[in-house]
Amino acid sequence: MMNTRKAIQFLFILPSIFLFSCAKQLDRSPSSVDTAVHVMSLTIDATEFVLLPASTRQLSVNFTPANADNRHLSWSDAAIATVNTSGLVTTIRAGTANIIAMSEDNGSVQGIARLNVLNDFDVYAAGSGFTPDFSGVALYWKNGVKSGLPGGYLVGSNAFAIFLVGNDVYIAGNTLNSNFWDIPTYWKNGVPHVVGDATVSYNSYTKAIAVDNNKVYVAGYSYFSSECPTYCFGRTRASYFSLCDSISATSASGIALNGNDIIVTGAQTTDNTYRWSTFWKNDLTNAMPLTTPSGTSTFDEATAVKLHGTDLFFTGYTACGDYGCVPTAKLWKNNMNNVIEITDGTKAAKAYCVAFSGDTIYVGGYENNEAGKRVAKYWKIANGHISSRTLSDGTIDTEVDGIDVAGNDIFLIGTQITDVGSSTAKCWRAYEGFPTGPSLDLSDFYVRDGYTGSAICVK
Repeated sequence: MMNTRKAIQFLFILPSIFLFSCAKQLDRSPSSVDTAVHVMSLTIDATEFVLLPASTRQLSVNFTPANADNRHLSWSDAAIATVNTSGLVTTIRAGTANIIAMSEDNGSVQGIARLNVLNDFDVYAAGSGFTPDFSGVALYWKNGVKSGLPGGYLVGSNAFAIFLVGNDVYIAGNTLNSNFWDIPTYWKNGVPHVVGDATVSYNSYTKAIAVDNNKVYVAGYSYFSSECPTYCFGRTRASYFSLCDSISATSASGIALNGNDIIVTGAQTTDNTYRWSTFWKNDLTNAMPLTTPSGTSTFDEATAVKLHGTDLFFTGYTACGDYGCVPTAKLWKNNMNNVIEITDGTKAAKAYCVAFSGDTIYVGGYENNEAGKRVAKYWKIANGHISSRTLSDGTIDTEVDGIDVAGNDIFLIGTQITDVGSSTAKCWRAYEGFPTGPSLDLSDFYVRDGYTGSAICVK
Protein backbone atom coordinates (compact mmCIF):
# COMPACT_ATOMS: atom_id res chain seq x y z
CA MET A 1 0.00 0.00 0.00
CA MET A 2 2.79 2.33 0.87
CA ASN A 3 4.65 1.57 -2.41
CA THR A 4 1.50 2.27 -4.40
CA ARG A 5 1.10 5.72 -2.76
CA LYS A 6 4.73 6.65 -3.58
CA ALA A 7 4.29 5.61 -7.18
CA ILE A 8 1.15 7.81 -7.45
CA GLN A 9 3.03 10.77 -5.92
CA PHE A 10 5.94 10.29 -8.40
CA LEU A 11 3.60 10.23 -11.37
CA PHE A 12 1.99 13.42 -10.12
CA ILE A 13 5.29 15.24 -9.69
CA LEU A 14 6.81 14.18 -13.08
CA PRO A 15 4.42 16.15 -15.33
CA SER A 16 4.96 19.19 -13.14
CA ILE A 17 8.70 18.98 -13.63
CA PHE A 18 8.23 18.59 -17.38
CA LEU A 19 5.89 21.58 -17.58
CA PHE A 20 8.25 23.71 -15.52
CA SER A 21 11.20 22.74 -17.74
CA CYS A 22 9.30 23.69 -20.91
CA ALA A 23 8.30 26.99 -19.40
CA LYS A 24 11.95 27.83 -18.67
CA GLN A 25 12.95 27.10 -22.30
CA LEU A 26 10.20 29.27 -23.77
CA ASP A 27 10.84 32.18 -21.45
CA ARG A 28 13.49 33.94 -23.57
CA SER A 29 13.98 37.69 -23.25
CA PRO A 30 14.27 39.57 -26.59
CA SER A 31 17.38 41.31 -25.26
CA SER A 32 19.36 38.06 -25.27
CA VAL A 33 19.24 37.67 -29.13
CA ASP A 34 22.30 39.15 -30.99
CA THR A 35 20.87 41.10 -33.93
CA ALA A 36 24.01 43.23 -34.60
CA VAL A 37 25.72 43.14 -38.01
CA HIS A 38 29.34 42.34 -37.20
CA VAL A 39 32.50 43.18 -39.16
CA MET A 40 33.78 40.14 -41.01
CA SER A 41 36.73 41.75 -42.86
CA LEU A 42 38.14 45.14 -43.81
CA THR A 43 40.57 46.53 -46.37
CA ILE A 44 42.44 49.83 -46.50
CA ASP A 45 42.04 51.77 -49.75
CA ALA A 46 45.78 51.47 -50.48
CA THR A 47 47.63 48.20 -50.02
CA GLU A 48 50.89 50.07 -50.54
CA PHE A 49 51.54 53.78 -50.83
CA VAL A 50 54.37 56.23 -50.86
CA LEU A 51 54.82 59.57 -49.13
CA LEU A 52 57.56 62.10 -48.62
CA PRO A 53 58.71 63.17 -45.16
CA ALA A 54 56.44 65.71 -43.42
CA SER A 55 53.52 64.89 -45.74
CA THR A 56 50.07 63.44 -45.09
CA ARG A 57 47.53 61.07 -46.60
CA GLN A 58 44.00 60.30 -45.49
CA LEU A 59 43.32 56.56 -45.54
CA SER A 60 39.84 55.11 -45.80
CA VAL A 61 38.55 51.62 -45.05
CA ASN A 62 36.07 49.36 -46.79
CA PHE A 63 34.11 47.01 -44.49
CA THR A 64 32.54 43.63 -45.19
CA PRO A 65 29.64 43.58 -44.84
CA ALA A 66 29.21 47.19 -45.88
CA ASN A 67 26.33 47.69 -43.42
CA ALA A 68 28.31 46.59 -40.35
CA ASP A 69 27.00 48.38 -37.27
CA ASN A 70 30.27 49.12 -35.48
CA ARG A 71 32.79 50.55 -37.91
CA HIS A 72 35.06 52.16 -35.36
CA LEU A 73 38.77 51.47 -35.77
CA SER A 74 42.00 51.73 -33.89
CA TRP A 75 45.10 52.64 -35.91
CA SER A 76 48.70 51.72 -35.21
CA ASP A 77 51.50 54.26 -35.25
CA ALA A 78 54.90 53.41 -36.71
CA ALA A 79 58.38 54.76 -36.14
CA ILE A 80 58.21 56.56 -39.48
CA ALA A 81 54.66 57.96 -39.19
CA THR A 82 51.76 58.70 -36.89
CA VAL A 83 48.11 57.86 -37.60
CA ASN A 84 45.23 59.66 -35.90
CA THR A 85 41.85 58.16 -35.03
CA SER A 86 40.38 59.01 -38.45
CA GLY A 87 43.21 57.36 -40.41
CA LEU A 88 45.22 60.49 -41.32
CA VAL A 89 48.85 59.45 -41.81
CA THR A 90 51.56 62.02 -41.06
CA THR A 91 55.08 60.97 -41.96
CA ILE A 92 58.12 61.60 -39.79
CA ARG A 93 61.16 60.22 -41.59
CA ALA A 94 62.26 57.94 -44.41
CA GLY A 95 61.70 54.20 -44.08
CA THR A 96 59.09 51.51 -44.54
CA ALA A 97 56.45 50.14 -42.16
CA ASN A 98 53.00 48.58 -42.01
CA ILE A 99 50.02 50.75 -41.08
CA ILE A 100 47.38 48.58 -39.35
CA ALA A 101 43.68 49.32 -38.89
CA MET A 102 41.97 47.09 -36.29
CA SER A 103 38.22 46.62 -35.96
CA GLU A 104 36.79 47.70 -32.61
CA ASP A 105 33.92 45.29 -33.19
CA ASN A 106 36.15 42.29 -33.87
CA GLY A 107 39.76 42.56 -32.80
CA SER A 108 40.81 39.65 -34.99
CA VAL A 109 39.86 41.63 -38.13
CA GLN A 110 42.63 43.89 -39.44
CA GLY A 111 43.60 45.76 -42.59
CA ILE A 112 47.23 46.39 -43.50
CA ALA A 113 48.77 48.99 -45.81
CA ARG A 114 52.48 49.20 -46.44
CA LEU A 115 53.85 52.72 -46.16
CA ASN A 116 57.09 53.75 -47.84
CA VAL A 117 58.41 57.14 -46.77
CA LEU A 118 60.97 58.20 -49.35
CA ASN A 119 64.03 60.31 -49.00
CA ASP A 120 63.24 63.93 -49.65
CA PHE A 121 64.55 65.14 -53.03
CA ASP A 122 63.71 68.07 -55.22
CA VAL A 123 62.44 66.55 -58.47
CA TYR A 124 62.71 68.55 -61.71
CA ALA A 125 61.00 67.34 -64.88
CA ALA A 126 60.44 68.61 -68.42
CA GLY A 127 57.97 67.69 -71.13
CA SER A 128 54.76 69.01 -72.62
CA GLY A 129 51.18 69.34 -71.47
CA PHE A 130 48.52 71.92 -70.81
CA THR A 131 48.05 75.08 -68.80
CA PRO A 132 44.81 76.98 -68.11
CA ASP A 133 45.42 79.00 -71.30
CA PHE A 134 47.13 76.59 -73.71
CA SER A 135 47.42 72.91 -74.53
CA GLY A 136 50.38 71.08 -76.01
CA VAL A 137 52.98 73.49 -74.64
CA ALA A 138 56.41 73.07 -73.08
CA LEU A 139 56.16 72.40 -69.36
CA TYR A 140 58.51 72.31 -66.42
CA TRP A 141 57.64 70.71 -63.10
CA LYS A 142 59.36 71.12 -59.75
CA ASN A 143 58.08 68.66 -57.15
CA GLY A 144 54.91 68.30 -59.17
CA VAL A 145 54.18 72.03 -59.47
CA LYS A 146 53.97 72.83 -63.17
CA SER A 147 54.99 75.96 -65.04
CA GLY A 148 54.49 76.74 -68.70
CA LEU A 149 57.72 77.70 -70.47
CA PRO A 150 57.26 81.01 -72.30
CA GLY A 151 58.70 82.34 -75.53
CA GLY A 152 58.12 82.34 -79.25
CA TYR A 153 54.94 83.37 -80.97
CA LEU A 154 52.71 81.93 -78.27
CA VAL A 155 54.45 79.76 -75.70
CA GLY A 156 57.12 77.10 -75.67
CA SER A 157 56.13 74.12 -77.77
CA ASN A 158 58.26 71.25 -76.41
CA ALA A 159 60.83 70.60 -73.70
CA PHE A 160 63.20 67.68 -74.25
CA ALA A 161 66.12 67.94 -71.81
CA ILE A 162 66.97 69.42 -68.42
CA PHE A 163 70.27 70.28 -66.73
CA LEU A 164 70.89 71.59 -63.20
CA VAL A 165 73.76 73.82 -62.16
CA GLY A 166 73.52 74.91 -58.53
CA ASN A 167 70.18 76.68 -58.24
CA ASP A 168 69.89 77.27 -61.99
CA VAL A 169 67.62 75.14 -64.15
CA TYR A 170 68.39 74.84 -67.87
CA ILE A 171 65.88 73.27 -70.25
CA ALA A 172 66.24 72.55 -73.97
CA GLY A 173 63.36 72.40 -76.42
CA ASN A 174 61.70 74.57 -79.01
CA THR A 175 59.34 77.51 -79.37
CA LEU A 176 57.26 78.68 -82.33
CA ASN A 177 57.91 81.63 -84.60
CA SER A 178 55.08 83.70 -86.06
CA ASN A 179 54.73 81.27 -88.98
CA PHE A 180 54.44 78.33 -86.57
CA TRP A 181 57.83 76.83 -87.39
CA ASP A 182 59.64 75.15 -84.49
CA ILE A 183 62.62 77.24 -83.38
CA PRO A 184 65.48 75.78 -81.28
CA THR A 185 65.34 77.30 -77.81
CA TYR A 186 66.71 76.82 -74.32
CA TRP A 187 65.45 78.30 -71.08
CA LYS A 188 67.48 79.40 -68.07
CA ASN A 189 65.25 79.63 -65.01
CA GLY A 190 62.23 80.04 -67.26
CA VAL A 191 63.72 82.77 -69.50
CA PRO A 192 63.83 81.69 -73.18
CA HIS A 193 66.91 82.02 -75.39
CA VAL A 194 66.49 81.32 -79.10
CA VAL A 195 69.37 79.45 -80.72
CA GLY A 196 70.02 80.74 -84.25
CA ASP A 197 67.69 82.49 -86.66
CA ALA A 198 64.07 82.73 -85.51
CA THR A 199 62.78 83.74 -88.96
CA VAL A 200 63.58 80.51 -90.81
CA SER A 201 60.92 78.43 -92.57
CA TYR A 202 61.85 74.95 -91.37
CA ASN A 203 61.61 73.08 -88.07
CA SER A 204 64.54 72.86 -85.66
CA TYR A 205 64.84 71.34 -82.21
CA THR A 206 67.29 71.27 -79.33
CA LYS A 207 67.21 67.75 -77.91
CA ALA A 208 70.06 67.89 -75.38
CA ILE A 209 71.85 70.44 -73.22
CA ALA A 210 75.01 70.75 -71.13
CA VAL A 211 76.40 73.70 -69.18
CA ASP A 212 79.92 74.52 -67.97
CA ASN A 213 81.29 77.78 -66.56
CA ASN A 214 78.16 79.65 -67.62
CA LYS A 215 78.56 78.41 -71.19
CA VAL A 216 75.53 76.62 -72.60
CA TYR A 217 75.92 73.82 -75.15
CA VAL A 218 72.93 72.42 -77.00
CA ALA A 219 72.55 69.70 -79.59
CA GLY A 220 69.68 68.78 -81.86
CA TYR A 221 68.75 68.90 -85.50
CA SER A 222 66.91 70.80 -88.22
CA TYR A 223 64.54 69.26 -90.72
CA PHE A 224 65.00 70.26 -94.37
CA SER A 225 62.25 68.70 -96.47
CA SER A 226 63.24 70.78 -99.51
CA GLU A 227 66.70 69.17 -99.65
CA CYS A 228 65.42 65.67 -99.96
CA PRO A 229 65.33 63.50 -103.09
CA THR A 230 61.96 62.11 -104.07
CA TYR A 231 62.60 58.75 -102.39
CA CYS A 232 63.11 60.05 -98.86
CA PHE A 233 61.12 61.98 -96.30
CA GLY A 234 63.40 64.91 -95.52
CA ARG A 235 66.97 65.57 -94.55
CA THR A 236 67.82 66.24 -90.94
CA ARG A 237 70.97 68.09 -89.99
CA ALA A 238 72.50 67.71 -86.59
CA SER A 239 73.26 71.00 -84.95
CA TYR A 240 76.32 71.83 -82.95
CA PHE A 241 79.39 73.04 -84.78
CA SER A 242 77.47 72.25 -88.01
CA LEU A 243 77.69 68.50 -87.65
CA CYS A 244 76.42 67.91 -91.16
CA ASP A 245 77.29 68.30 -94.80
CA SER A 246 75.29 68.71 -98.00
CA ILE A 247 75.34 65.01 -98.84
CA SER A 248 74.39 63.05 -95.76
CA ALA A 249 71.77 63.69 -93.14
CA THR A 250 72.50 63.61 -89.43
CA SER A 251 70.60 63.90 -86.17
CA ALA A 252 71.85 64.65 -82.67
CA SER A 253 70.10 63.56 -79.49
CA GLY A 254 72.73 63.74 -76.74
CA ILE A 255 75.57 65.93 -75.57
CA ALA A 256 78.23 65.69 -72.85
CA LEU A 257 81.31 67.66 -71.87
CA ASN A 258 84.55 65.76 -71.32
CA GLY A 259 87.22 68.22 -70.23
CA ASN A 260 87.71 70.55 -73.16
CA ASP A 261 85.93 68.19 -75.53
CA ILE A 262 82.32 68.43 -76.59
CA ILE A 263 80.79 65.04 -77.34
CA VAL A 264 77.61 64.93 -79.42
CA THR A 265 75.87 61.67 -80.25
CA GLY A 266 73.13 60.64 -82.64
CA ALA A 267 73.02 59.07 -86.08
CA GLN A 268 74.28 59.63 -89.57
CA THR A 269 71.80 58.86 -92.28
CA THR A 270 71.72 58.19 -96.00
CA ASP A 271 69.06 59.71 -98.19
CA ASN A 272 67.27 56.36 -98.41
CA THR A 273 66.74 56.47 -94.59
CA TYR A 274 69.34 53.85 -93.60
CA ARG A 275 71.47 55.11 -90.71
CA TRP A 276 74.15 54.18 -88.21
CA SER A 277 74.95 55.27 -84.66
CA THR A 278 77.65 57.91 -84.40
CA PHE A 279 79.23 60.36 -82.04
CA TRP A 280 81.25 63.43 -82.84
CA LYS A 281 84.09 64.99 -80.93
CA ASN A 282 84.05 68.77 -81.31
CA ASP A 283 83.30 68.87 -85.07
CA LEU A 284 82.32 66.90 -88.15
CA THR A 285 85.84 65.74 -88.92
CA ASN A 286 85.86 63.69 -85.70
CA ALA A 287 82.91 61.43 -86.47
CA MET A 288 83.25 58.09 -84.69
CA PRO A 289 80.73 55.37 -85.62
CA LEU A 290 79.31 53.20 -82.86
CA THR A 291 77.88 50.79 -85.40
CA THR A 292 79.26 49.91 -88.81
CA PRO A 293 78.39 52.61 -91.38
CA SER A 294 76.06 51.27 -94.01
CA GLY A 295 73.86 52.70 -96.70
CA THR A 296 72.01 49.50 -97.39
CA SER A 297 71.13 47.60 -94.23
CA THR A 298 71.32 49.33 -90.85
CA PHE A 299 68.79 51.40 -88.98
CA ASP A 300 70.68 52.28 -85.81
CA GLU A 301 70.73 55.26 -83.48
CA ALA A 302 72.61 56.44 -80.41
CA THR A 303 70.12 58.25 -78.21
CA ALA A 304 72.07 59.61 -75.22
CA VAL A 305 75.59 60.05 -73.88
CA LYS A 306 76.80 60.25 -70.28
CA LEU A 307 80.27 60.82 -68.86
CA HIS A 308 81.15 58.56 -65.93
CA GLY A 309 84.63 59.10 -64.59
CA THR A 310 86.78 59.21 -67.69
CA ASP A 311 84.50 56.93 -69.71
CA LEU A 312 81.75 57.84 -72.13
CA PHE A 313 78.63 55.69 -72.16
CA PHE A 314 76.15 55.77 -75.06
CA THR A 315 72.68 54.27 -75.13
CA GLY A 316 70.71 53.42 -78.22
CA TYR A 317 69.66 50.53 -80.40
CA THR A 318 70.60 48.63 -83.53
CA ALA A 319 68.24 47.21 -86.11
CA CYS A 320 67.85 46.99 -89.87
CA GLY A 321 65.85 48.94 -92.37
CA ASP A 322 63.47 46.13 -93.27
CA TYR A 323 59.88 46.23 -92.07
CA GLY A 324 59.44 44.02 -89.02
CA CYS A 325 63.12 43.98 -88.13
CA VAL A 326 63.61 43.76 -84.36
CA PRO A 327 65.68 46.56 -82.76
CA THR A 328 67.97 45.58 -79.90
CA ALA A 329 68.74 47.88 -76.95
CA LYS A 330 72.47 48.62 -76.63
CA LEU A 331 74.97 50.30 -74.34
CA TRP A 332 78.36 51.33 -75.69
CA LYS A 333 81.39 52.22 -73.57
CA ASN A 334 83.72 54.68 -75.33
CA ASN A 335 83.58 53.09 -78.79
CA MET A 336 81.99 50.49 -81.05
CA ASN A 337 84.33 47.75 -79.79
CA ASN A 338 82.93 47.74 -76.26
CA VAL A 339 79.18 47.14 -76.46
CA ILE A 340 76.70 45.52 -74.10
CA GLU A 341 73.67 43.79 -75.61
CA ILE A 342 70.99 44.82 -73.11
CA THR A 343 68.27 42.73 -74.75
CA ASP A 344 68.53 39.48 -76.68
CA GLY A 345 66.80 40.59 -79.88
CA THR A 346 63.76 38.34 -79.57
CA LYS A 347 61.49 41.34 -78.91
CA ALA A 348 61.78 44.93 -80.12
CA ALA A 349 63.57 47.10 -77.58
CA LYS A 350 65.21 50.53 -77.47
CA ALA A 351 67.30 52.32 -74.85
CA TYR A 352 66.92 56.09 -74.49
CA CYS A 353 68.75 57.19 -71.34
CA VAL A 354 71.46 56.22 -68.85
CA ALA A 355 72.44 57.12 -65.27
CA PHE A 356 74.80 55.84 -62.59
CA SER A 357 74.91 55.05 -58.89
CA GLY A 358 78.55 54.36 -58.14
CA ASP A 359 79.60 51.82 -60.75
CA THR A 360 76.06 50.46 -61.17
CA ILE A 361 74.53 51.45 -64.50
CA TYR A 362 70.83 52.12 -65.04
CA VAL A 363 69.38 52.31 -68.55
CA GLY A 364 65.80 53.31 -69.40
CA GLY A 365 63.71 52.51 -72.47
CA TYR A 366 61.15 49.93 -73.50
CA GLU A 367 60.80 46.33 -74.64
CA ASN A 368 57.82 44.89 -76.47
CA ASN A 369 55.72 42.20 -74.83
CA GLU A 370 54.15 39.18 -76.51
CA ALA A 371 51.20 41.31 -77.62
CA GLY A 372 53.53 43.78 -79.36
CA LYS A 373 52.93 46.56 -76.83
CA ARG A 374 55.81 48.71 -75.61
CA VAL A 375 56.47 48.06 -71.95
CA ALA A 376 58.34 50.77 -70.04
CA LYS A 377 61.28 49.35 -68.14
CA TYR A 378 64.76 49.97 -66.88
CA TRP A 379 67.78 47.72 -66.84
CA LYS A 380 70.34 47.51 -64.06
CA ILE A 381 73.88 46.51 -64.97
CA ALA A 382 76.04 45.60 -61.97
CA ASN A 383 79.15 43.41 -61.89
CA GLY A 384 78.48 42.27 -65.42
CA HIS A 385 74.96 41.09 -64.60
CA ILE A 386 71.89 42.59 -66.32
CA SER A 387 68.52 42.65 -64.57
CA SER A 388 65.38 44.53 -65.46
CA ARG A 389 62.30 45.97 -63.82
CA THR A 390 58.99 46.49 -65.60
CA LEU A 391 57.19 49.79 -64.99
CA SER A 392 53.96 49.52 -67.04
CA ASP A 393 51.38 46.75 -67.33
CA GLY A 394 51.73 46.22 -71.07
CA THR A 395 48.21 47.18 -72.08
CA ILE A 396 49.18 50.60 -73.51
CA ASP A 397 52.39 51.54 -75.33
CA THR A 398 54.68 53.13 -72.74
CA GLU A 399 58.37 54.03 -72.73
CA VAL A 400 61.02 55.60 -70.53
CA ASP A 401 62.73 58.67 -72.01
CA GLY A 402 64.64 60.12 -69.05
CA ILE A 403 66.33 58.80 -65.91
CA ASP A 404 68.21 60.07 -62.88
CA VAL A 405 69.56 58.17 -59.88
CA ALA A 406 70.37 59.25 -56.34
CA GLY A 407 71.76 56.40 -54.25
CA ASN A 408 69.09 53.69 -54.17
CA ASP A 409 66.38 55.93 -55.63
CA ILE A 410 65.75 55.69 -59.36
CA PHE A 411 63.60 58.37 -60.98
CA LEU A 412 62.19 57.73 -64.46
CA ILE A 413 60.03 59.74 -66.82
CA GLY A 414 58.37 58.87 -70.10
CA THR A 415 55.21 58.81 -72.16
CA GLN A 416 52.22 56.53 -72.59
CA ILE A 417 50.54 56.52 -76.01
CA THR A 418 47.15 54.95 -76.66
CA ASP A 419 46.11 53.22 -79.88
CA VAL A 420 44.30 56.39 -80.99
CA GLY A 421 47.40 58.53 -80.47
CA SER A 422 46.60 60.37 -77.25
CA SER A 423 49.54 60.62 -74.86
CA THR A 424 50.09 61.05 -71.13
CA ALA A 425 53.26 61.93 -69.25
CA LYS A 426 54.39 59.17 -66.89
CA CYS A 427 56.76 59.22 -63.95
CA TRP A 428 58.00 56.40 -61.76
CA ARG A 429 60.18 56.10 -58.70
CA ALA A 430 61.93 52.88 -57.84
CA TYR A 431 63.65 52.53 -54.48
CA GLU A 432 65.93 49.57 -54.24
CA GLY A 433 66.89 50.32 -50.65
CA PHE A 434 63.68 48.66 -49.40
CA PRO A 435 63.71 44.87 -49.57
CA THR A 436 60.21 44.55 -51.04
CA GLY A 437 59.68 48.01 -52.48
CA PRO A 438 58.20 47.96 -55.98
CA SER A 439 58.42 50.66 -58.61
CA LEU A 440 55.55 53.05 -58.06
CA ASP A 441 53.76 55.14 -60.65
CA LEU A 442 53.89 58.70 -59.31
CA SER A 443 52.67 60.44 -62.45
CA ASP A 444 49.88 62.30 -60.66
CA PHE A 445 52.37 63.49 -58.09
CA TYR A 446 55.28 64.58 -60.28
CA VAL A 447 53.95 65.29 -63.83
CA ARG A 448 50.27 66.09 -63.54
CA ASP A 449 48.62 67.61 -66.63
CA GLY A 450 51.43 66.31 -68.85
CA TYR A 451 51.10 64.93 -72.36
CA THR A 452 54.73 63.86 -72.66
CA GLY A 453 57.54 63.38 -70.17
CA SER A 454 61.04 63.80 -71.59
CA ALA A 455 63.64 64.51 -68.91
CA ILE A 456 64.12 64.35 -65.15
CA CYS A 457 66.73 65.50 -62.62
CA VAL A 458 66.85 65.32 -58.83
CA LYS A 459 68.92 66.92 -56.13
